Amino acid sequence: MKPLTIEELRNLEVGDWVWVVNLYRNESHYAQKVYGGEFDNFHFNTTDDEYYMSDIGQRWLAYKNKEMAESKGEIAELVLRRRAEGLI
Repeated sequence: MKPLTIEELRNLEVGDWVWVVNLYRNESHYAQKVYGGEFDNFHFNTTDDEYYMSDIGQRWLAYKNKEMAESKGEIAELVLRRRAEGLI
């Protein structure tokens, strides 16, 4: 399953949850949309981290839920590719 697009994330309501994959730390968890503003400056957060739209695709990916993120193993493939490219 493909990650959510910026447009899909923009259309979520403040308070909605997504499954976030942190590409730098190779960890995943739910995060909540806590701000919705113009110019893609909205973000999601957990108790430990914040995820800003400017970092989408570089630092993190978002999925509707955990099951969608794990459905085809795309996360592991992306992490391995980024490591090989020296990006993480």
